[in-house]
Amino acid sequence: MSAVKRISAHLAALSLLVGGISLAATQTAAAGDFGCPGSQVGSHDIKDDAGRVWGTLYVYYSSANGGTNCLVNKAVRYYGTPQTIRAFISGAGKSDNDSKPDYKYYAGPVSITGTNGHCITIEGEIVNPARTEMHSLERNNLYCG
Repeated sequence: MSAVKRISAHLAALSLLVGGISLAATQTAAAGDFGCPGSQVGSHDIKDDAGRVWGTLYVYYSSANGGTNCLVNKAVRYYGTPQTIRAFISGAGKSDNDSKPDYKYYAGPVSITGTNGHCITIEGEIVNPARTEMHSLERNNLYCG
């Protein structure tokens, strides 16, 4: 292989490596931008019957205030376009909800405290911009402890 081809191959590999690092840093930073305390403990995709992801529920936990669980529902399919996005969390006798018909990116954060030793329920809903199709997800008895 000529010196020019070797240098080109090395530059291409370096470019992929640096690009991958930048992408990973961007995704991590985006998760922290939601305003939830603590660390992400789970994610749950909202899918249609064809398996397309419409949104993702991100769940966070912090030991503060006797245990704090937080939820965000991030749009995927129509990210950036006004649509109805809903996030709901409940547990330990408490609940919090956020829903608006003109969210572009995500609903939430919604949070409840006093969850140590209790299970939580999470729900998310996404309605397309034309308001002709809705997909939702509900998960019960999660993150008990």
